[in-house]
Amino acid sequence: MPPRSISAKYAILISIVFSTSVVANTDFQDCFQRLHQGALGLQGAVDFSGNPVTRLEQATGLTFHACQNACGPGSEPFDWVVFSQKFAWLLPYLALISQLPYGASDRLSNFEAIILSVGSPMLAAYSLILAATSNRWMVRRLGRSSHISAYFAAVVLGGLQQVSLCLAGDEHILPSLVMLRENDKFWRILAHGLEYSTTRWNLPAIFSMLIVAISYIFTWIDTVRCDLNNEGTCIGQSVGSLWLSLIPIVLCNLQLSPKTDLKRILKTSRYAQKQFHVATNGSPQPCPHYKPLAIRTACLDPVDEDIVCPSPLCYYARIFQWFKVAREIADAFEASSPLGSEMDNQLPMTRSRIVEHCTLLRDADRRRDERWDLTLIIMRSVILAALLQWGTIGAAILSHYMTPARGLGCRSGSYLLYATLATVVWLLAFVSSIFAHVHSTFKASRSPIFRALAINLRIVAKIIAGLNAVWVFVFTILQFTKTYNTCYCNASVLGLGAKAYVVLTFNAAQMTTIISYWTAGMLMAASTAFVFIVAFNVLKQLPEMPLNALGQEEQTPDGNSSYSPVELFQLHIR
Repeated sequence: MPPRSISAKYAILISIVFSTSVVANTDFQDCFQRLHQGALGLQGAVDFSGNPVTRLEQATGLTFHACQNACGPGSEPFDWVVFSQKFAWLLPYLALISQLPYGASDRLSNFEAIILSVGSPMLAAYSLILAATSNRWMVRRLGRSSHISAYFAAVVLGGLQQVSLCLAGDEHILPSLVMLRENDKFWRILAHGLEYSTTRWNLPAIFSMLIVAISYIFTWIDTVRCDLNNEGTCIGQSVGSLWLSLIPIVLCNLQLSPKTDLKRILKTSRYAQKQFHVATNGSPQPCPHYKPLAIRTACLDPVDEDIVCPSPLCYYARIFQWFKVAREIADAFEASSPLGSEMDNQLPMTRSRIVEHCTLLRDADRRRDERWDLTLIIMRSVILAALLQWGTIGAAILSHYMTPARGLGCRSGSYLLYATLATVVWLLAFVSSIFAHVHSTFKASRSPIFRALAINLRIVAKIIAGLNAVWVFVFTILQFTKTYNTCYCNASVLGLGAKAYVVLTFNAAQMTTIISYWTAGMLMAASTAFVFIVAFNVLKQLPEMPLNALGQEEQTPDGNSSYSPVELFQLHIR
């Protein structure tokens, strides 16, 4: 089918959705009674499969054009009782939106996070899995090092995923940070300051997810008991499947516990840097005003807007920068490990000595392996994000697609349009992050074209996400108002074309078959959400404190290490 034809059909779908709500004069039950009594004749009468019939006893529906002529082109009248009952299924999912991770320092950025999460569940899931898989890679890389502070560095890098992190440019700063024993205290203070529990893991969040899970179970029960002959349409299973992706996104974000308290992070960083020492040609010297790990908080260039934003959803834009910093720190710790036996000797740790020993050979094979590591991280994240979105929304599409008349109709088309636009949002944001990385990293590629593409693609992605978020609310509510109960929508004209027909009644065997499709769709959505949660927990890996670091770890009097940055500083300078 040509793309222009597909676009035209979706334009017709949207116009039909809004125009038929004005003309609400169709009664399909009365229409079937007139068909069964012979008032409509056999012209346009069809059976359950859309085939013409020769006897009234065989007739269960009408062709699309016959339906419009006999039943009317509009939708069924609005019923407040039906609307209020069905809208109740949506409320728990709307409440769960408030538990999504925002983390930005201003309301506009938090609002953008809401819009992007609702407008593209794939982007929200992608950033979530990307944070878990990249953190797993970092923990395993630092796990190769026998350095005492490698564990604390892993905690620090994991806690700083949601900020724009940069290393100091001088070649001796990172070796000083890794090799000097005086800087072990820097890593410990910073690690302790970042090991705080976020306030979002609380009873309201737990109860919100529990209520949504219970609502989904009740939706399942309601679906099994639904009768299309009496209710005209059964949409609870598709609405539940559509919004089910919120549960794994919220649950896994609470498990990940992203550190987004920028004020606390900056305060901890300032106290930690007071312990920083730098190598010289003589003995190490304290350098409390130097920032070995710089955190950018101001966006000086629009191309870095999402990179600087501390929202967990914007991690898709930070992955390249964070991966580069994590790789360089991991390389430094790995290179310093063979010198562990020399750390206690009396040889001075001069600047030239630590730079020499804290440098790994960056050969072609190693660079190729690291690029492949990042590619695998991104590919794994894309696959799981696409699985969650299309597994849940795809279940809603399947439920309506398999409901006679089988084919792409207004309901399945609305879900398909939403899922497609959500995927486009992710794709535009992903490509934008690549252009932003190329523009800011490679001096030879700092062309205004890359900068313009990065900014404009991100803006277009956010606009589409906003429109898509509005669209999902609109078509969900329109289903409750019976706006989709028209000859056009029930006949699946989008998919069947000239062969479109409307089924006006269903027997018991047919309803059993239809309910089995709905049940399969709900099982598909629930299984997808479960697989995503399991995959996240398999991929999530926390750093484990090695035995050689246990002796270096100060314990608080009550066994709790959740001190404020001031208390941490006072504790570690004793």
